[in-house]
Amino acid sequence: ALEFDKNHYFMRKFVSNQIVFMYTQLLSQYAVNAAHVNRHIAAYFIRLCKFSTKDIGADTGADDMEVDDALGKNYLATKTSTMEPILYNIGLFSVLDKVLN
Repeated sequence: ALEFDKNHYFMRKFVSNQIVFMYTQLLSQYAVNAAHVNRHIAAYFIRLCKFSTKDIGADTGADDMEVDDALGKNYLATKTSTMEPILYNIGLFSVLDKVLN
């Protein structure tokens, strides 16, 4: 039997521009949403910020983290990539500005 990989499932089903847009539209109605709905939206955005893309390729070994180039150690290659940049869109910024002000 195959083992269920929750990170791969999360990445495949819940990480896309359309899903972020849907949550952004839902958050834009924060004043009429129930408190638990707004809390779940915030939890989703926080989970996206913390979700590491290295978790997807679990078969890669620790050797991938030690990348050398002609100039020495490549520190950008060793940094962990997250899904945070998917949240950098004007729609979400506008909604967050409205919520915070």
